[in-house]
Amino acid sequence: MGPVLKKSYLNYPKLKGSLEKKITPDDLNTMKESYEKMPLYTSIMASLGFYFLIFIGLINHIIFTPKVATEKNRKGYPPLYNKFDSIFLRYVFRRVKDCFNRVVCGVPGAEIDIIDRVTHDSCWSFEHLETKSTFLNLGSYNYLGFAQNEGPCAENTKDIIKKYGWATSSSRQELGTNNLHLELEQLTAEFLGVEDAIVFGMGFATNALNLPAIINSECLVLSDEYNHASVILGIRLSGATSVVYKHNGIFY
Repeated sequence: MGPVLKKSYLNYPKLKGSLEKKITPDDLNTMKESYEKMPLYTSIMASLGFYFLIFIGLINHIIFTPKVATEKNRKGYPPLYNKFDSIFLRYVFRRVKDCFNRVVCGVPGAEIDIIDRVTHDSCWSFEHLETKSTFLNLGSYNYLGFAQNEGPCAENTKDIIKKYGWATSSSRQELGTNNLHLELEQLTAEFLGVEDAIVFGMGFATNALNLPAIINSECLVLSDEYNHASVILGIRLSGATSVVYKHNGIFY
Protein backbone atom coordinates (compact mmCIF):
# COMPACT_ATOMS: atom_id res chain seq x y z
CA MET A 1 0.00 0.00 0.00
CA GLY A 2 2.75 2.45 0.89
CA PRO A 3 3.67 4.45 3.98
CA VAL A 4 1.11 6.28 6.08
CA LEU A 5 1.87 9.84 7.17
CA LYS A 6 0.16 12.25 9.58
CA LYS A 7 -1.00 15.77 8.74
CA SER A 8 2.58 17.03 8.76
CA TYR A 9 2.74 15.69 5.18
CA LEU A 10 1.53 19.13 4.06
CA ASN A 11 5.09 20.37 4.61
CA TYR A 12 6.65 17.19 3.20
CA PRO A 13 9.41 17.86 0.60
CA LYS A 14 9.38 16.55 -2.94
CA LEU A 15 8.20 12.98 -3.39
CA LYS A 16 10.16 11.34 -6.15
CA GLY A 17 8.32 8.88 -8.38
CA SER A 18 4.95 9.94 -9.68
CA LEU A 19 5.04 13.22 -7.70
CA GLU A 20 7.85 15.68 -8.41
CA LYS A 21 6.42 18.67 -6.64
CA LYS A 22 5.49 19.78 -3.17
CA ILE A 23 2.03 18.60 -2.11
CA THR A 24 -0.42 21.36 -1.24
CA PRO A 25 -3.90 21.12 0.33
CA ASP A 26 -5.47 21.90 -3.06
CA ASP A 27 -3.55 19.03 -4.66
CA LEU A 28 -4.76 16.60 -2.02
CA ASN A 29 -8.39 17.60 -2.53
CA THR A 30 -8.21 16.82 -6.26
CA MET A 31 -6.35 13.49 -6.03
CA LYS A 32 -8.54 10.41 -6.17
CA GLU A 33 -7.81 6.72 -5.94
CA SER A 34 -8.56 4.86 -9.16
CA TYR A 35 -8.84 1.25 -10.20
CA GLU A 36 -6.63 -0.23 -12.89
CA LYS A 37 -7.72 1.07 -16.29
CA MET A 38 -8.57 -1.33 -19.09
CA PRO A 39 -7.01 -0.55 -22.50
CA LEU A 40 -9.57 0.81 -24.98
CA TYR A 41 -8.80 -1.89 -27.55
CA THR A 42 -9.36 -4.68 -25.00
CA SER A 43 -12.62 -3.11 -23.84
CA ILE A 44 -13.96 -2.73 -27.39
CA MET A 45 -13.02 -6.25 -28.52
CA ALA A 46 -14.41 -7.86 -25.36
CA SER A 47 -17.71 -6.00 -25.71
CA LEU A 48 -18.01 -6.76 -29.43
CA GLY A 49 -17.29 -10.45 -28.85
CA PHE A 50 -19.87 -10.67 -26.07
CA TYR A 51 -22.65 -8.93 -27.98
CA PHE A 52 -21.84 -10.90 -31.13
CA LEU A 53 -22.36 -14.14 -29.18
CA ILE A 54 -25.73 -12.86 -27.90
CA PHE A 55 -26.79 -11.84 -31.42
CA ILE A 56 -25.85 -15.24 -32.87
CA GLY A 57 -27.63 -16.91 -29.95
CA LEU A 58 -30.86 -15.06 -30.67
CA ILE A 59 -30.67 -16.03 -34.35
CA ASN A 60 -30.08 -19.67 -33.41
CA HIS A 61 -33.00 -19.58 -30.99
CA ILE A 62 -35.35 -18.27 -33.67
CA ILE A 63 -34.23 -20.61 -36.46
CA PHE A 64 -33.10 -23.72 -34.58
CA THR A 65 -35.19 -23.96 -31.44
CA PRO A 66 -33.68 -26.77 -29.36
CA LYS A 67 -35.71 -29.77 -28.20
CA VAL A 68 -35.55 -29.03 -24.50
CA ALA A 69 -38.10 -29.21 -21.72
CA THR A 70 -40.68 -26.43 -21.79
CA GLU A 71 -42.96 -25.16 -19.05
CA LYS A 72 -46.52 -26.46 -19.05
CA ASN A 73 -49.62 -25.82 -16.95
CA ARG A 74 -48.23 -22.53 -15.68
CA LYS A 75 -51.37 -20.46 -16.19
CA GLY A 76 -51.72 -18.00 -13.35
CA TYR A 77 -48.13 -18.57 -12.17
CA PRO A 78 -45.01 -16.60 -13.02
CA PRO A 79 -42.53 -18.33 -15.34
CA LEU A 80 -39.90 -20.54 -13.73
CA TYR A 81 -37.19 -19.38 -16.12
CA ASN A 82 -36.40 -16.01 -17.61
CA LYS A 83 -36.46 -16.29 -21.41
CA PHE A 84 -33.29 -14.28 -21.93
CA ASP A 85 -31.45 -16.29 -19.25
CA SER A 86 -32.41 -19.50 -21.01
CA ILE A 87 -31.18 -18.20 -24.36
CA PHE A 88 -27.95 -16.97 -22.75
CA LEU A 89 -27.24 -20.33 -21.12
CA ARG A 90 -28.01 -22.27 -24.29
CA TYR A 91 -26.28 -20.18 -26.92
CA VAL A 92 -23.69 -17.99 -25.19
CA PHE A 93 -22.42 -19.73 -22.06
CA ARG A 94 -22.69 -23.15 -23.72
CA ARG A 95 -20.15 -22.12 -26.35
CA VAL A 96 -17.49 -21.47 -23.69
CA LYS A 97 -18.65 -24.07 -21.14
CA ASP A 98 -15.71 -26.30 -22.06
CA CYS A 99 -13.50 -23.81 -20.16
CA PHE A 100 -15.51 -24.11 -16.93
CA ASN A 101 -16.93 -26.71 -14.55
CA ARG A 102 -13.93 -28.97 -14.96
CA VAL A 103 -13.54 -31.93 -12.62
CA VAL A 104 -10.45 -31.53 -10.44
CA CYS A 105 -8.85 -34.76 -9.27
CA GLY A 106 -5.81 -33.52 -7.36
CA VAL A 107 -4.65 -31.04 -4.75
CA PRO A 108 -4.38 -27.37 -5.83
CA GLY A 109 -0.59 -27.15 -5.89
CA ALA A 110 1.61 -25.41 -8.44
CA GLU A 111 0.15 -27.90 -10.91
CA ILE A 112 -3.35 -29.37 -10.89
CA ASP A 113 -4.84 -32.54 -12.41
CA ILE A 114 -8.06 -32.27 -14.44
CA ILE A 115 -10.14 -35.20 -15.71
CA ASP A 116 -10.29 -35.16 -19.51
CA ARG A 117 -13.67 -34.90 -21.19
CA VAL A 118 -15.09 -34.69 -24.71
CA THR A 119 -18.32 -33.44 -26.20
CA HIS A 120 -20.11 -34.91 -29.21
CA ASP A 121 -22.92 -32.37 -29.40
CA SER A 122 -21.28 -28.92 -29.35
CA CYS A 123 -21.04 -28.66 -25.55
CA TRP A 124 -24.64 -29.60 -24.81
CA SER A 125 -23.27 -32.52 -22.81
CA PHE A 126 -19.86 -33.98 -21.88
CA GLU A 127 -18.40 -37.45 -21.55
CA HIS A 128 -15.68 -37.88 -18.93
CA LEU A 129 -12.74 -40.06 -19.92
CA GLU A 130 -10.54 -42.29 -17.81
CA THR A 131 -7.51 -40.08 -18.44
CA LYS A 132 -6.39 -36.84 -16.86
CA SER A 133 -4.21 -33.89 -17.82
CA THR A 134 -1.89 -31.76 -15.73
CA PHE A 135 -2.03 -27.97 -15.96
CA LEU A 136 -0.37 -25.01 -14.29
CA ASN A 137 -2.57 -23.80 -11.45
CA LEU A 138 -3.09 -20.06 -11.97
CA GLY A 139 -6.46 -19.74 -10.24
CA SER A 140 -6.14 -20.67 -6.58
CA TYR A 141 -5.11 -19.08 -3.31
CA ASN A 142 -2.31 -21.63 -2.86
CA TYR A 143 0.40 -18.98 -3.24
CA LEU A 144 2.88 -20.64 -0.84
CA GLY A 145 2.16 -24.27 -1.61
CA PHE A 146 0.32 -25.02 1.64
CA ALA A 147 -2.30 -27.13 -0.14
CA GLN A 148 0.16 -29.68 -1.51
CA ASN A 149 0.32 -33.08 0.17
CA GLU A 150 4.09 -33.42 -0.03
CA GLY A 151 7.17 -31.25 0.36
CA PRO A 152 8.47 -29.02 3.19
CA CYS A 153 5.12 -27.34 3.87
CA ALA A 154 3.34 -30.65 4.36
CA GLU A 155 6.09 -32.13 6.53
CA ASN A 156 6.40 -29.03 8.72
CA THR A 157 2.62 -28.94 9.09
CA LYS A 158 2.63 -32.48 10.54
CA ASP A 159 5.20 -31.48 13.17
CA ILE A 160 3.32 -28.30 14.11
CA ILE A 161 0.01 -30.17 14.45
CA LYS A 162 1.63 -32.63 16.86
CA LYS A 163 2.98 -29.76 18.95
CA TYR A 164 0.20 -27.15 18.84
CA GLY A 165 -2.90 -28.99 17.63
CA TRP A 166 -4.96 -28.38 14.49
CA ALA A 167 -5.81 -24.71 15.12
CA THR A 168 -6.51 -22.12 17.77
CA SER A 169 -10.20 -22.61 16.83
CA SER A 170 -11.02 -18.93 16.91
CA SER A 171 -9.60 -15.42 16.53
CA ARG A 172 -6.77 -14.04 18.63
CA GLN A 173 -9.20 -11.52 20.11
CA GLU A 174 -11.22 -14.37 21.61
CA LEU A 175 -8.58 -16.99 22.49
CA GLY A 176 -5.45 -14.88 22.79
CA THR A 177 -2.05 -14.65 21.12
CA ASN A 178 0.56 -17.39 21.27
CA ASN A 179 4.26 -17.34 20.48
CA LEU A 180 3.67 -18.43 16.88
CA HIS A 181 1.67 -15.28 16.18
CA LEU A 182 4.42 -13.10 17.60
CA GLU A 183 7.18 -14.98 15.79
CA LEU A 184 5.38 -14.70 12.46
CA GLU A 185 4.80 -10.96 12.87
CA GLN A 186 8.42 -10.41 13.90
CA LEU A 187 9.73 -12.29 10.86
CA THR A 188 7.32 -10.39 8.61
CA ALA A 189 8.53 -7.05 10.00
CA GLU A 190 12.18 -8.05 9.55
CA PHE A 191 11.53 -9.17 5.98
CA LEU A 192 9.78 -5.89 5.12
CA GLY A 193 12.37 -3.81 6.98
CA VAL A 194 9.81 -2.11 9.23
CA GLU A 195 9.43 -1.74 12.99
CA ASP A 196 6.46 -4.04 13.41
CA ALA A 197 3.77 -5.91 11.48
CA ILE A 198 0.27 -7.28 11.99
CA VAL A 199 -0.71 -10.58 10.38
CA PHE A 200 -4.34 -11.33 9.46
CA GLY A 201 -6.15 -14.16 7.78
CA MET A 202 -6.45 -13.21 4.12
CA GLY A 203 -9.64 -12.03 2.47
CA PHE A 204 -11.33 -8.97 0.96
CA ALA A 205 -12.71 -7.89 4.34
CA THR A 206 -9.22 -7.99 5.90
CA ASN A 207 -8.13 -4.89 4.02
CA ALA A 208 -11.52 -3.25 3.62
CA LEU A 209 -12.41 -3.38 7.33
CA ASN A 210 -9.06 -3.31 9.13
CA LEU A 211 -7.47 -0.37 7.31
CA PRO A 212 -10.08 2.05 8.74
CA ALA A 213 -9.03 0.82 12.21
CA ILE A 214 -5.39 1.71 11.53
CA ILE A 215 -5.73 4.98 9.61
CA ASN A 216 -8.23 7.83 9.76
CA SER A 217 -9.08 11.15 8.14
CA GLU A 218 -5.92 12.70 9.61
CA CYS A 219 -3.66 10.39 7.56
CA LEU A 220 -2.14 10.45 4.11
CA VAL A 221 -1.80 7.11 2.32
CA LEU A 222 0.65 6.65 -0.55
CA SER A 223 -1.05 3.98 -2.64
CA ASP A 224 0.30 1.87 -5.52
CA GLU A 225 -1.87 2.40 -8.61
CA TYR A 226 -2.39 -1.37 -8.95
CA ASN A 227 -3.46 -2.01 -5.34
CA HIS A 228 -6.23 -4.56 -4.89
CA ALA A 229 -9.81 -3.29 -4.80
CA SER A 230 -10.03 -4.30 -1.12
CA VAL A 231 -7.14 -1.96 -0.25
CA ILE A 232 -8.70 0.89 -2.22
CA LEU A 233 -12.05 0.37 -0.50
CA GLY A 234 -10.39 0.26 2.93
CA ILE A 235 -8.65 3.58 2.26
CA ARG A 236 -11.90 5.17 1.16
CA LEU A 237 -13.79 3.92 4.20
CA SER A 238 -11.11 5.30 6.51
CA GLY A 239 -11.59 8.83 5.18
CA ALA A 240 -7.83 9.19 4.72
CA THR A 241 -6.38 11.20 1.85
CA SER A 242 -4.69 8.96 -0.70
CA VAL A 243 -2.02 9.81 -3.26
CA VAL A 244 -1.59 7.31 -6.06
CA TYR A 245 1.89 6.62 -7.36
CA LYS A 246 3.14 4.65 -10.36
CA HIS A 247 3.21 0.87 -9.87
CA ASN A 248 6.28 -0.19 -7.83
CA GLY A 249 7.44 3.43 -7.77
CA ILE A 250 9.77 4.56 -4.99
CA PHE A 251 9.36 7.58 -2.73
CA TYR A 252 12.34 9.25 -1.10
